[in-house]
Amino acid sequence: MEKIICSISFYIAFIVNTILVLSDNIWLALIGLVMLVCLYKICKMIGGEMMTDILGIKWLQSKFKNNVVIMDMTNE
Repeated sequence: MEKIICSISFYIAFIVNTILVLSDNIWLALIGLVMLVCLYKICKMIGGEMMTDILGIKWLQSKFKNNVVIMDMTNE
């Protein structure tokens, strides 16, 4: 349950920050940019294995075990 909440929170934060960066208001764009940089730093601090859990890549691998496209995408 904790991984699901973390994953949903990550995707919501990323989408909201992207919308803020693309807005016409310069202040909202700057706030969104700063938040995206903070999100990037958090992702780098967490590490690769935890990020694959948060992004749902392990779930995709388990769901589509024999799909070549998913396996190629997750191996990169």
